[in-house]
Amino acid sequence: MSKGLFRISSTPGKTLLWLLLKNDLKKVKGELGIDLAGGGMLNKSLFKTRKYISVDINQIKLSEGLEAYPDAVAINDTIQNYLLKTDDKPDLLVCVQTFGTNMFFEHNETVEVIKNMSE
Repeated sequence: MSKGLFRISSTPGKTLLWLLLKNDLKKVKGELGIDLAGGGMLNKSLFKTRKYISVDINQIKLSEGLEAYPDAVAINDTIQNYLLKTDDKPDLLVCVQTFGTNMFFEHNETVEVIKNMSE
């Protein structure tokens, strides 16, 4: 996806998700935005924070994202490990299409991860 373009999915539900994200994320400004399971940084253009961090276990996707967004910060780690060891206090924290859908996410840890995200 090129910078700033709207994402269209093969399913109406995912397209609605992208539309809501595009509408809502641009309203949040501030210093730090964190995209958990951000991969190739496809949500980066929607963030209006000064600093953007993408946390993902896939280093290849993170590298692809950095090619498009060299001002971003890429952290190659699991969501669980990142949340346990970070002191970052973001103005915006999102995790899109991971819980219940991503085969690399430990689904039995969903409740604990959400708790750590809210803290």
